[in-house]
Amino acid sequence: MAGKTFLVNTENPCSDWLDLYIPAEDQPDVRAAVQRAIDTKTPFELEHRVIQADGQLGWTFSRAVPLLDGNGEITEWLGAASNITLRRQAETQLREFNALLEAQMAERTEALQENKDLLQSVLDTSLISMVVLKAVRDENGNMTDFYTRLVNKQLERETGRTDLVGKLYAEQFPGLRPTGVFDLMRRVMDTGNPEGMEYHYAHEGLDKWYSSLFVKLDDGLVATHLDITERKQAEAELNKQYELLRQAEDVARMGSWEYDIASGAFHWSEGMYRLFGLPLNSPISVHTYLAFAVDEDRPVAERIVRRLHDTHRPFEETLRIQVEDQLVTLKIKAVVLHDSQQRPVRILGVDVDISELKRLEQEKLDIKLGQQKQLLIAILDAQEEERRRVAESLHNGVGQILYATKLHLERVGRLLPTDTPAGQALQTTDSLLSEAIEETRRVSHELMPVSLNDFGIAAALHDLCRKYQGSALRLDCRVAVFRQRLESHLELALYRISQELITNIVRHSEASEASIVLKKQGNHLLLRVIDNGRGFAYDPERTRGLGLRATTDRVKLLGGTFSVSRTERGLGTVVTVRIPAD
Repeated sequence: MAGKTFLVNTENPCSDWLDLYIPAEDQPDVRAAVQRAIDTKTPFELEHRVIQADGQLGWTFSRAVPLLDGNGEITEWLGAASNITLRRQAETQLREFNALLEAQMAERTEALQENKDLLQSVLDTSLISMVVLKAVRDENGNMTDFYTRLVNKQLERETGRTDLVGKLYAEQFPGLRPTGVFDLMRRVMDTGNPEGMEYHYAHEGLDKWYSSLFVKLDDGLVATHLDITERKQAEAELNKQYELLRQAEDVARMGSWEYDIASGAFHWSEGMYRLFGLPLNSPISVHTYLAFAVDEDRPVAERIVRRLHDTHRPFEETLRIQVEDQLVTLKIKAVVLHDSQQRPVRILGVDVDISELKRLEQEKLDIKLGQQKQLLIAILDAQEEERRRVAESLHNGVGQILYATKLHLERVGRLLPTDTPAGQALQTTDSLLSEAIEETRRVSHELMPVSLNDFGIAAALHDLCRKYQGSALRLDCRVAVFRQRLESHLELALYRISQELITNIVRHSEASEASIVLKKQGNHLLLRVIDNGRGFAYDPERTRGLGLRATTDRVKLLGGTFSVSRTERGLGTVVTVRIPAD
């Protein structure tokens, strides 16, 4: 509505329009404003509500100027009023809208702050150091550094710094440039592709290994830093122990392997490749035994393959293989690992090169039967001395190296969780070492029977029988008590023959019971070994077993006789050896 000009009665300026147009509750304020203008003889200005012609309330802006006479007294008022209802309504709506916006902004600000606090809490509970960075560029747009926007508690603990926010990252950690980390950060900014790296950081008082990952976020990066120092140290120690194991395998001329039953995967150590004369990491499988086995031992190789594929039980075999122009004799021993449900999952094995020992034994067994007794004694003494040396080397040399390696691995094992690949590999290696140590100790004791030298043949044979107590074979010893000890070469020969015959029973006869009988019969010593096994067809001219052939040759060298027969019931085998007592 347009403005309206009017004259006001100077004696009672409020009497007319105030009562007619001003709401009763607003009249006191309006009257007071009018009275102030009269008293001060100053213009009257006021925005107030009015009753409009349609009876609705509206808003008007009233202004009145006093007209004064020569004495400075008010003669009349000249006033005007403008309808400002629409403006006031707009202002009210604007205030309400602003209040709504402010409420929404406050709500969003509170939500953002809550989210920020939640994000910070999540970041602060992480054990990985985290930082949010914003690129800092020069006037040409080239990136010179990163502004630190946010860090978590782990980064503060890792660096010992709580003042990083708001500072330049590379300026605070100048070691990022020589280590190549800063170049990686710039590359991520350029390509937008996340990248990570492992590196050794030896700056700003730190001396640790970190694994860092950088991801681009707008014009900046989110960086995570994981302290992997313990893992790196464990890897270094594991590599050291692996090198010790490799050297131990090299010294002992042995190798180790693992066969995964579910997948059929066959893995060799470096020592195995050396034994077979193959380049490291050459393709291999369980059938490699078949490819390298000599013709005479092919059934042994087939049995090994069958046991790996089907039987899944521990085994021990001796196999001769052809490596280029050399004949290598391997002693193979395998154990089976089971899961929590006692299902076989892996087979671990050790192959030991016993060619030198076999060669020495074979050379001694090839001596002509016509040699004199003193030559025989010298040969036997030399053989036992070699056994003693090999036994001492196994016990004091290889055995100690393997045990030291096991101790180092146990120390490393305390640093690695057992549910990680590295931890599981460590457990497998430890099991393999334990088996190797036990095997070394057993072979050492077999090579050098202490009880024979100290107490004689009777004690030595009883000691041999005691070793089988609690096993699948029940071994009974019946040894006569001689008035005086036999000559050393006779005692040694009888012990080796007994040892070889019992070994053959265990390996081949499937017997449950066996006995050793030694007594003097006239001018001869009678040794009889009996078992209830499946028996075998013995042909002196076609005997292929190296052990049995060595035994028969030894008996011949002593001027004795060797015979094989069935038991009275037709089950099992009786081996009878007769040797002149003098």
